[in-house]
Amino acid sequence: KIAIVYATGTINSGKGDEKSIGSETTAQAIRQAREDKNVKGIVFRINSGGGSALASDVIWRETVLVKAK
Repeated sequence: KIAIVYATGTINSGKGDEKSIGSETTAQAIRQAREDKNVKGIVFRINSGGGSALASDVIWRETVLVKAK
């Protein structure tokens, strides 16, 4: 399996919705894909004009953990 995680909108801390990327929600989606033994790869698609640096760092940290695996 290949997991696809979509993120669209402004990057914010907390939970996201259809118009914003929440660091908590996005990091959780990446973490679930990383921990799923059936997933062999993750495609992370981002369409964002920017937002919170701290929230972006939380999401980035999850991508680093995927790469380490």
